[in-house]
Amino acid sequence: MQRSVRIPTASQALLREVLGLRAPHLLALLPTRYEFSLDVKILDEIRSVLGDEMCTSGLDSNDEPNDRGLAIEDLIDLLGP
Repeated sequence: MQRSVRIPTASQALLREVLGLRAPHLLALLPTRYEFSLDVKILDEIRSVLGDEMCTSGLDSNDEPNDRGLAIEDLIDLLGP
């Protein structure tokens, strides 16, 4: 099943950066447009990759989201069900 997604321009660079570092195979599937449709399973995999990145670079020393973490959370929400 496909799901339509709209990624704001400001968030596209972060999404591409994280996928480029952690899952280049998923980056290759990502269209260059800001609005697109992808299979729900692929979107779930992208959300999982973003979650991993959140744990690695998105939390401060008190395990609270830093600015990067807040941006990653926004992306996860945009890609979610």
